[in-house]
Amino acid sequence: MWISKFIFTYSFAYGWKKFHERGDFTKLKDRIAIVTGGGSGIGQSIAMELAKEGAKLALVGRTLGKLETTVEKLKEINGEAIAVSADVSDSAQVQKMVQEVINHYGRIDILCNTAGIFDGPNDYLETEEEVFESVMNINVTGTFLVSKYVLPHMLKQGKGVVINTSSVAGIRSCYASPAYTASKHAVIGLTGDMAVKYATKGIRSVAVCPGFIETEMISDLLGDKIDENNPVIAPIPMKRLGRVEEIGKVFAFLASDDASYISGVPIIVDGALTV
Repeated sequence: MWISKFIFTYSFAYGWKKFHERGDFTKLKDRIAIVTGGGSGIGQSIAMELAKEGAKLALVGRTLGKLETTVEKLKEINGEAIAVSADVSDSAQVQKMVQEVINHYGRIDILCNTAGIFDGPNDYLETEEEVFESVMNINVTGTFLVSKYVLPHMLKQGKGVVINTSSVAGIRSCYASPAYTASKHAVIGLTGDMAVKYATKGIRSVAVCPGFIETEMISDLLGDKIDENNPVIAPIPMKRLGRVEEIGKVFAFLASDDASYISGVPIIVDGALTV
């Protein structure tokens, strides 16, 4: 009996080892992914989920310290990543960042445009012009610029995936400012435009539209009372906030070949809020 158990245990362990050596456990093995806004929140979770699937990462943001914290977290799960400081709304900085990623990794397979800002649930009268401009610069211009300078490398390779971060605010108005709502509608527009223009070039473009997710930004909005009676949570049929890892897993799926026929559309992840 003990001999048969030993043989089974050894065979299973050997098979599992070979399984990992083949890379069958990871759908994104050795693919190179840029994640903007990768220093915290949803961006950090996206980076973690991509790394779990075998991707190598370049984390981009304005605060190098936050990016380096994510790099350390990735090392704990044997992930590989570099941190690159850049303001995505600055063309020169974006071009320099993209070149740095190319110099380090040699290619770019996946772009996750996650960097964004939220100016609160302001109305038209409360929204200052400079705030409106700032939100549009990061959320829209940033998405455009990073895509613009990554795209030539993807076209040269003949394949690539661009995943933009919109919001349920890009689908309908909900607890957001004019600036944020406009910016997230614009992101969906950019996504569809890229998908159509480069569909025959091996490029896919998708927009993820998260609902209310448990992040520092949402915590500031909701305050201490985070339960189903909260006026933000009450309309959500699932009666809870989404989790950052739930968004990260959606990005990882969309970046993989399993999603090879998904392009140009918003993918809503909101607990049935917008139904």
